[in-house]
Amino acid sequence: MGLFQPGWMSRDEQKATRALEKVTDDDTLFRIASECPHLSVQIKAAQKIRNTDRRLDAALTKRLLNYEVRMAALEGASEEGLSLVARTAASSDIRLEAVRRMKDEGCLAEVVEATAGGNRDDQRICEAAYEKMNHPPFECSMRVRNRKTDANLLYDLKGMSYPDDREKLMRIIMEKDGKCTEAAVRMLAYEQEREVLRKLAVNGKRNARLAAIEALRLPADRDIIDVILSNPESDLVLKKYAARLLPNEDPMLDQLCCPFCGSFGSIYHHGGYDGAADMYYSAYKCRVCGHEIRKHSVTGTAETKDFSVSLRDLCGKPGKE
Repeated sequence: MGLFQPGWMSRDEQKATRALEKVTDDDTLFRIASECPHLSVQIKAAQKIRNTDRRLDAALTKRLLNYEVRMAALEGASEEGLSLVARTAASSDIRLEAVRRMKDEGCLAEVVEATAGGNRDDQRICEAAYEKMNHPPFECSMRVRNRKTDANLLYDLKGMSYPDDREKLMRIIMEKDGKCTEAAVRMLAYEQEREVLRKLAVNGKRNARLAAIEALRLPADRDIIDVILSNPESDLVLKKYAARLLPNEDPMLDQLCCPFCGSFGSIYHHGGYDGAADMYYSAYKCRVCGHEIRKHSVTGTAETKDFSVSLRDLCGKPGKE
């Protein structure tokens, strides 16, 4: 009538353990690891499975298995087996545990390649595998956004040269934005890459723009410098980089600008009554970045100073000789 049940299903843990000792068939051991009501017996069953692939099934399965049982299934697994678990197991925690046990950089790279760009769990696995590698392959570093990526790509750049590695250099420039990006831009030859550098100076990512601006030459690229300096959306550091290329006698250096955003002629005076303070005020304000210096008085006689500075002072250029 279906009332018979194997000894390892007994409610008595000692009886279930004795029954387990007699079992040698891997399929039965897998059932015990999955179905036995006693956790300690489940763990021992998982550890007893002789076939490594069958043992790994306990880690890979979508069935509800205790974490400790899945952990036991990882014991003795090969690097390839751990890689499989890290890439495909149903449990994100056991995937992370598999990564922690891995040592082979080639297998770790497989995990990074398989999980980069995936869901949130995949991203956790990807970053954990990437962190374990001492010298991640170039392709792994290009696919991961991680605190170590920039340093690893800087290391890779030491072994590159222009023009032999131009394709890799351009990938770093277009896809990354860090110190490695600046270093890659600086490896481009101005004579061959002038148009690329001009475009990067205006439209590249921030670190690429900084390095590209440094590479510009006068008078050939004066038009690009003027675009950067006159564009209200160019950030202050970019404008400083561009202004430092100008010769000391250039009249643009004497134009007044906002010290907080570098916009030319953007500071204006306004005043009136401030109801919140119940006082009169006088103020100077930048119409681009909104920075304001305001001074209040009861009588309306308060005076405040225009905070404009010359472009020369802003970028730290010496005065005219």
